[in-house]
Amino acid sequence: MAVPARREVSTGAENGRGLVLINELTERWETVLTASGKDIRCSIHLPPAVKTMTAMAATSTTSATATAKGCP
Repeated sequence: MAVPARREVSTGAENGRGLVLINELTERWETVLTASGKDIRCSIHLPPAVKTMTAMAATSTTSATATAKGCP
């Protein structure tokens, strides 16, 4: 199974922007190979207001984690 790699895409391309967006919007990211495919895990910087809202939501739910899945 091939690990996804960021690549340059032309402005007219209909695909290939997923990792470009992940790279631009996150502090860091990694690919993890799993038994069922691939996961992309990343860290995103949250402004103070969002951190406060996330902390409030975490107290009312059992989990405040999110995993992005679905890379072919």
